[in-house]
Amino acid sequence: MSDFHCKEHDTDFFKTPKMKGYAHPIKDADGEPVLNEKGKQKWCNMADALPPAQEPGTMAAQPTAQKAPAPTSKPDAMSKDEWRDKDRAQRQSIERQVSIKCACEIASTDEPIEQILETAGKIAKWIAQG
Repeated sequence: MSDFHCKEHDTDFFKTPKMKGYAHPIKDADGEPVLNEKGKQKWCNMADALPPAQEPGTMAAQPTAQKAPAPTSKPDAMSKDEWRDKDRAQRQSIERQVSIKCACEIASTDEPIEQILETAGKIAKWIAQG
């Protein structure tokens, strides 16, 4: 018996790559598919068959997953100043990357690298000024 077993229909749920979630076709006592009013086969979805605490994606629905113990202390959060420094460094990195890219696009193929870097520096200053 699978960990994903439908007690109501006494069959295992399964999931193929094209399916959004675990389900199984509903069959009658003779093993024939049960059809809906449109003539299509009825399916039992695992999310409909389980109580809310056991829906797929929750800890209870995962047979091998065990609930992690609650953290004993709150992890250190970054201060506003630390975030500001991090954002500033990231913004400067992006500005430098853009300036190098622009300078390379502007430069001809026979320009020396020093000339390209000088142009990139000017573009970076221009970007930084806003």
